[in-house]
Amino acid sequence: MPDATVVAITVDPYRRGTELYGWAESVAVAERYVDAVLGQVLVGGTFERRGPLDWLWRSGAAGPSDVHAFDLSLLDVSGVRVADPYVPARFVDVRVGIAHRSVVQESPWGDDDLAHVADTTLREAIEFGAPVVIARPGMLAVARRRAGIGSDLAAASSDSWEPVYQPIVKLGAGEVTTAGYESLLRWRRDGALVGPDVFLAGLEATELIVPVGRVAIARSVEALAGPVTELLGPDAFMSVNLSAGQLRDRWLGDYVGWLLGEHGLDPARLWFEISENAVVTQGSVADRTIWTLHGLGCGICVDDLGAGFAALGYLRNLPIDVLKVDRALVSRMPSERMDRAVVRAICDLASAAGALTVAEGVETPEVLAAVKELGCDMAQGYLFGRPASLA
Repeated sequence: MPDATVVAITVDPYRRGTELYGWAESVAVAERYVDAVLGQVLVGGTFERRGPLDWLWRSGAAGPSDVHAFDLSLLDVSGVRVADPYVPARFVDVRVGIAHRSVVQESPWGDDDLAHVADTTLREAIEFGAPVVIARPGMLAVARRRAGIGSDLAAASSDSWEPVYQPIVKLGAGEVTTAGYESLLRWRRDGALVGPDVFLAGLEATELIVPVGRVAIARSVEALAGPVTELLGPDAFMSVNLSAGQLRDRWLGDYVGWLLGEHGLDPARLWFEISENAVVTQGSVADRTIWTLHGLGCGICVDDLGAGFAALGYLRNLPIDVLKVDRALVSRMPSERMDRAVVRAICDLASAAGALTVAEGVETPEVLAAVKELGCDMAQGYLFGRPASLA
């Protein structure tokens, strides 16, 4: 009979225990946790060990009589200290994904679908830092869709990745003029172009982001050397987004330097955008990648400024040339005094740091007038053009 409940468990998902105690001791602590704590909560079913720090628990056909109480009992033990007569107590960091067949309510079920759902919820727990995530109705469809996307990504050819380009305009006293473009990656899947909301998480999870990201950069550099220069002249620039996974590519700087040399381009014409919410710590591979790109002469941009809280640290620790103001702030400027004040502060901050400002999400003449009044250097949005091919 199929399982009524499946629980996916990972201990020390962020390797904090490994850092503190070493690998062997961290694994031993995980084993003691599963035996001494989870073994007392997850009763009547079977444990399957899937790795040194990973387990799956299956309830069998009966399952818990009270799923709410069951969920709370797991939440209570998601972070505990395990006592042992031979070693000091150790803190255990645990993430749990719970899938109840009665809650998910999907059909038809394959033999291992509930385990697949439990793994999907465990991934959310790890991604969002939640001790426990419980599968919701519709999660089986989510799990199947992610699995399908992952398979399609692995099989995708380089020709299926197609950048589109959105104008970035220069603001001044007179008419606005197009100064460059932002390159935005799209994936041709089943005949239709889809955006990063469909594929980015899958690329990051499988490390395909590095080769695919290089394809995107190469296509963008080719476009800059060809049609962009023909359209706008030799001073036009191209801005390319870098995800967290791409920033961990130790050889990205070498690759970009080679591309620029192959096309005979001034590095200052190539900008790289990092999200304000990306985690870039001093001394990390991401930090070194940014400094390497800056050393080549490329522009470094902070994207979506105002959506998070990292900007001050970035300006202090990284070589930032451009601040792109989040579209949510920009679009509300004509009606919201607080958003206007925040954008004004960002413009002042950029001026003090010697950086340019780009207002994103400019879609109406009223918003354009507001960003001009505040002194933004450039703007981007549907008012000037939607992302499209340069052909």
